[in-house]
Amino acid sequence: MTVTIRNAVDADLGALIRLNAQVQRLHAQVYPADFKSSTDEGEVREFFVSALRQTDHTILLAQVDGAAVGYAWFEIQDRPQTPFTWPRKRVFLHHICVDSGHRRLGIGSALITRVEERALAGGIGEFALDMWPINDTAQAFFKSCGLETYRIFLRKQTVPGGKVQGGGV
Repeated sequence: MTVTIRNAVDADLGALIRLNAQVQRLHAQVYPADFKSSTDEGEVREFFVSALRQTDHTILLAQVDGAAVGYAWFEIQDRPQTPFTWPRKRVFLHHICVDSGHRRLGIGSALITRVEERALAGGIGEFALDMWPINDTAQAFFKSCGLETYRIFLRKQTVPGGKVQGGGV
């Protein structure tokens, strides 16, 4: 099996939408107050088209035998110095997805490696992401790729039933 990783292009939009549906489904099952259980394909297409056009965003597509089996969407974030922090540039991974039938074959690791290579090529010394704490599989995967916890976010729902404005179940 040979894994090919390249920048996604407009012709890959159908594959990105298909793969993203797996990510969306998982998120909606675990956090239905935050994530929509169904999405509009046209809106998802427009979202990915916009990401493909932004110079600080990259979507990598992983293929096996010409078939799209995964993607990674990352952003180069250039944070200015503040009175409290030093300036920094980092790569932030927004999404990573490997088709359920192709997991545990090294495709996710290959995508992470390619993101790290892009960071190093750009002289960027930090690679960050966030994830949901309930996703033990993702935590184990990212840890195996050398990522470690460096920040923890907390929240409290202040609306009865955990419904947030504009969303929820």
